[in-house]
Amino acid sequence: MKFDFMSKSLSSLADIQTGPFGSQLHKEDYVDIGTPIVTVEHLGRKRFSEQNLPCVSAQDKERLSKYILQEGDIVFSRVGSVDRCSYVSKEYAGWMFSGRCLRVRPNADIDSQFLYYYFTLETTKQFVRGIATGATMPSINTKFMGEVPVVYPSIEIQRKIAVILSAIDNKIDVNNVINENLPRGKRRGFSPRRNRKPRKSGLHTTGSGKRNGGRNEKPQSRRSRPGRNP
Repeated sequence: MKFDFMSKSLSSLADIQTGPFGSQLHKEDYVDIGTPIVTVEHLGRKRFSEQNLPCVSAQDKERLSKYILQEGDIVFSRVGSVDRCSYVSKEYAGWMFSGRCLRVRPNADIDSQFLYYYFTLETTKQFVRGIATGATMPSINTKFMGEVPVVYPSIEIQRKIAVILSAIDNKIDVNNVINENLPRGKRRGFSPRRNRKPRKSGLHTTGSGKRNGGRNEKPQSRRSRPGRNP
C-alpha cells in the first residue's frame, strides 16, 4: 500500500507557546491545593509525572489563562533535555505549564497523537537537539521549534497510526502496573534462579575416568599400591 506524504514546518501545523516568565509567576506563588503546573521534571513517557507537582491558585490561573493546557496539546522541555515531551490527555486538560516548557497545540491538519509519536522518533529527537542553542545548558525557543520539519500522511492514516501506537502504549502501562504489584522475586526481568551462579559439584574425573572428590591426584600404579610386594 502506497501513502502520499507531505512535509511542512511545525509552525505551519501548530501554535507554539512559551510558558510564563519568572516575573509572571514566582515559586512563592505556589499553593498546596490548586491547579497543577507541570515543569521539566514532570515530563514522562507520554504521561506526566505527578510527583512533587506544584499548584497555583485560582486567581493566578485566571491571570495566566493563556498557559492553560487543552486536550491534545504537547508539552516540551525548553531547557536541558529539549527532546523530551509529554501528551496532554483528557485527564490533564485544565492543568498549566511553567516557563521552562513549550506548549505545542496542533491545528486541524495534523492529528495530535500522531504528532506526539512523530516527536518520539529518534531522528526527530536528534534534529531538535541539533537546533538547540547553548553549550552548557541547551535551550530552544518558539522560533527554532517552529522550524522542525514534519512529514505526515493523510489525516485518516495519521489517526490509524496513532490508534495503534496508543494501544501499544496502554498495554505497556498496564504491564508496568502489574509488574510493580508483583512480589519482588516474581517481577519480570528478575529471577533468583536465573541470576544465581551455578554451583560446582566439587567432583572431577581423573585420568582413569573415575571421580576423586576434586583432588588432583594421579592414579596409583599397580606397583605402588599398598599391600603388594615390589
